[in-house]
Amino acid sequence: MDFTFSADQEELRKVARSFLEARCPTEVVRRLERDSRGYLPEMWSEMAEMGWVGLALPDGGGTILDLAVIFEELGRAVSPTPLFSTVALAGLTLADAGHLPRALPKVERLSVPHWPMSLPTRSPPR
Repeated sequence: MDFTFSADQEELRKVARSFLEARCPTEVVRRLERDSRGYLPEMWSEMAEMGWVGLALPDGGGTILDLAVIFEELGRAVSPTPLFSTVALAGLTLADAGHLPRALPKVERLSVPHWPMSLPTRSPPR
C-alpha cells in the first residue's frame, strides 16, 4: 500500500500551513488557552469555507488521507480548533453509523460555523 502524498495533497499541505501560520501564531494559541471558547469562530468559518470541515465526509470531495494532511498541519501549528472533534469524532462516527443524513440533511450544513460538535462523554461512576 502506497502512502505517498499526491501532488494535490502536497498542495493542500502548503495551503493549510500558510493559512495556519497566518491565523494561528503562538500568541494567539496562548491567548486561546485562557478563552472559554478555546477557538476563533472567524478562523473556524474560514476553515469551513475552504472545505476542511466536510472534506472526508460522504460527498465532501476528499479522503481520510486528505484529512490527515490537515490534521498534521493543525498539530504542527498547535492550532486550537474544533475540527478533530467535529469531523473525526462526531462527523465520521455519524456518517459510519448511517446517521449523518438524519442528523444533517446536507453535508454542507456541517460546514456551517455554528455546528462544531463532539461526542458526548461521561465520567465513570465513583
